[in-house]
Amino acid sequence: MPTLTLRLDDDTAQALRQQAELEHRSMNDVAILAIRDRAAFTARRAARTQIIGHLIEDNRELLSRLSK
Repeated sequence: MPTLTLRLDDDTAQALRQQAELEHRSMNDVAILAIRDRAAFTARRAARTQIIGHLIEDNRELLSRLSK
């Protein structure tokens, strides 16, 4: 398993420490979950953007008529 060292400012380190205590998890586990959550959020947003783009393209004529 690869190792990563993070340099955190004092406020961020304290926030991570408090969150870990709140969740009864290690700081490492909280950081990993945060990274996974962010990656999943980004993937969902990209998928949503693509779906909306397809809907607009597929319904361009209808949208044009409705806007008049």
